[in-house]
Amino acid sequence: MGSCTQCAEASIYQKRAEVSMHQLTMRTTLSQLVIIISLLAILVFEQHPQLDFSYWGWWGLALAFCFLGIPHGALDFDLYRRHNRPGFRQAMMFVVGYIAISSIMFVLWLWLPVLCFLIFMAISVWHFRNDWQVYCRSTYSVCLAIFVLCAPAIFAFSETQEYLQWLYLSQSWSEAIIIAMQLCFIIVCFMLFAGVCRKKITPDFMLILEIFALITLLVTTSLLVYFLVYFISLHSLWYYIKYCEKFNLSPVQLVNVSTPFVILTMILGAGLYLFWGKNIEQGVLAMMFIGLFALTVPHMILVERSLK
Repeated sequence: MGSCTQCAEASIYQKRAEVSMHQLTMRTTLSQLVIIISLLAILVFEQHPQLDFSYWGWWGLALAFCFLGIPHGALDFDLYRRHNRPGFRQAMMFVVGYIAISSIMFVLWLWLPVLCFLIFMAISVWHFRNDWQVYCRSTYSVCLAIFVLCAPAIFAFSETQEYLQWLYLSQSWSEAIIIAMQLCFIIVCFMLFAGVCRKKITPDFMLILEIFALITLLVTTSLLVYFLVYFISLHSLWYYIKYCEKFNLSPVQLVNVSTPFVILTMILGAGLYLFWGKNIEQGVLAMMFIGLFALTVPHMILVERSLK
């Protein structure tokens, strides 16, 4: 009996090791993609230093965000359906509840933008830590998430301050938050360095290259390009890969289950853009970040409960 138990435990351990190795291979490939995209963006900006976000540039960002970034949140109904197998009434209650939470979050940002931004940063750190857990243990994956989210306060200070004010934070609060982000960035740098020195972290060469490419991208291009490359090329694609593996979906099936809610989200995004009038820069920025905050609060809650 004891021998059978040991064999079963060994089999489980072997399967977990195989899954971990497979995920590491996939994550390494994704790192290579992020590095390539970052280098291409850097080259474009180096060849065209006068390049800025004109009218069409902002629309390009909006479309990239809608078609490549939003779909990973549009899978939420499919995720709920697979875990709960709801009837029609339950499904409608989920959709209505999801929209209600998002609407409340949107109004709350307009009322208390500072509080909402801080909440957004906190839940983003906790959510984005999943992007790094293949490379390192949970504590240091949180540090890497803070590193990536707070890097703009160090390397794109003026741009970050300008965008925070576009998102309805006052100048004084914007400056205070940037200082806090800078302190957080410095603290996690020391924590990561201490982890390497104490051999709690084994630096992965591809991880180092990926971080270096993202920071170089931030310094040489724009905060928004940096955000989109990270959010789309890394975070969203990694979520798609894990989702397809978990539920054995093909890319075509993934598109089919997400498309209806992508369309619904784009309609809501268009409404947000009209709400901000003809200022394309503020309209797109608000649609991306305030809309993202409103939609990803329920998304993050659902994902943290479901994808364990």
